[in-house]
Amino acid sequence: AQTRDLAATLLRVDGLYPAGTTPEDLTAMLLKFRQNNFGILDELQQCIGAAVFPTAAMLNHSCVPNCVLVYALSPGSVPTQRIRTIRRIEPEDELCHSYVDLCSTGEARRQSLQTTYGFSCSCPWCCGDEGAAVDSLLTGPAREELPQDAAERCLSAAERLSIEALCSQDLEEERTKLQEALRLRLTALHSHHTLVYQTHGQILTAAIADGDMAGACQACRAVVDHLQLVLGHLAFHPLVALQLFTLGDLELRLGLGSEAKAHLEECLRGLIVCYGQDADVTRSAEALAHEAAAAAAKG
Repeated sequence: AQTRDLAATLLRVDGLYPAGTTPEDLTAMLLKFRQNNFGILDELQQCIGAAVFPTAAMLNHSCVPNCVLVYALSPGSVPTQRIRTIRRIEPEDELCHSYVDLCSTGEARRQSLQTTYGFSCSCPWCCGDEGAAVDSLLTGPAREELPQDAAERCLSAAERLSIEALCSQDLEEERTKLQEALRLRLTALHSHHTLVYQTHGQILTAAIADGDMAGACQACRAVVDHLQLVLGHLAFHPLVALQLFTLGDLELRLGLGSEAKAHLEECLRGLIVCYGQDADVTRSAEALAHEAAAAAAKG
């Protein structure tokens, strides 16, 4: 119904579609676009648009993909999609990429795939014990499990604080509320629970905005630790490489040369695989890695 309503609205715009296009034609086209379009991501994995790329549309889904999709972007030019392999490909191997967010739980991935694409995933990560073990952490309680009513009070208060932090115009107040929300969530939830991970990410953003590099570094380490767990079944992933870049940068600013060097070298390996040697983000990481190496050598 929503797609039909959208089609009817778009048809009211003169000159947008060829003469004779019917609501049924446009509805069918919009449904095909929804199932075959790709979110165009910049080098920081931010979605900046959408388009159809017929070659990559032939690739099937896997939650254990051997490919990632990245985009070459330049002002005034049509975006170019690149299919990059993230592990060794043997003859007859099928190229697959993930249609959904791999940081989500198996249940959330399957629901998204069923709703958008009409199928349920049966890949090894969804059906195997290792994936189930990670899912139990993403949805599980704290190691010292609270009574249900106490856990619900903690989570309700944490949700309220998170909303208040989001609405706050005062950065100090926002950070205070987020830290309290994190404390409450860690009281009730596993340290790798999805809500805890999201809160670490919010704290990281707020700390950087406030110029608190030490606080940002602490939050970024938690984010990297989470991503390496959730995406650990993959040889490389852009999100891991990018957060390692952020972590190495923060450590370098704090004078932690040896730590920065190790994280930036690991980041660089991932960026070369996922984006290529000549990508701007790879070049930036390479320059920062040289700086970190020099700092580490000085002690």
